[in-house]
Amino acid sequence: MLKLLASLVAASSAFAFSAYAAEIAVPVPSDPGTKYFLLNLQAQSGDTLQVETRREGKSGISHAIRLVSCSDRTFGYVYDADERSEVFPIVSPATDMSVLTDQSISWWVSAFACQKLGLTSGW
Repeated sequence: MLKLLASLVAASSAFAFSAYAAEIAVPVPSDPGTKYFLLNLQAQSGDTLQVETRREGKSGISHAIRLVSCSDRTFGYVYDADERSEVFPIVSPATDMSVLTDQSISWWVSAFACQKLGLTSGW
């Protein structure tokens, strides 16, 4: 599975489908028919990342910000909203970190983000 993710990360770095230059398509095979885009990726302390994504699917467009610990393979939602303008300012950090479920949407998003920054020790 890690080899599949590595090949998807490598392929996605060659192109991006986005309205903004900084967006990168994130492959999420567990959610067919839906597109995910990495909007912002910020390193926090240690191997913890703040990952902002946009989801485009049948139900519309939504935005999420996740806090991800690459080595622990845990994540928590900082914010989830239908409009990007609703995402900011961020009022509170993620309070509950959950273990990532293999092949879940958050697993794919987190693995993609951790691999983008070379933080793959927990994967």
